[in-house]
Amino acid sequence: MRTTLAVGVGLVVALAGVASTMTTGGELSEAIMWVVFAMVPAAIVALGGIPSGYSHDRD
Repeated sequence: MRTTLAVGVGLVVALAGVASTMTTGGELSEAIMWVVFAMVPAAIVALGGIPSGYSHDRD
């Protein structure tokens, strides 16, 4: 589930950025930058699903 969400977030950001680049007449390098930038929120979502090991600790 978390992987699907991460891929979905990455695709939405990448597609929005590429669409914005195309409608404003941007260059290919700007579109590539948006695709790379889309990996950041996707990675944040994906890392949120990794168990830390501290969820069952009690003080």
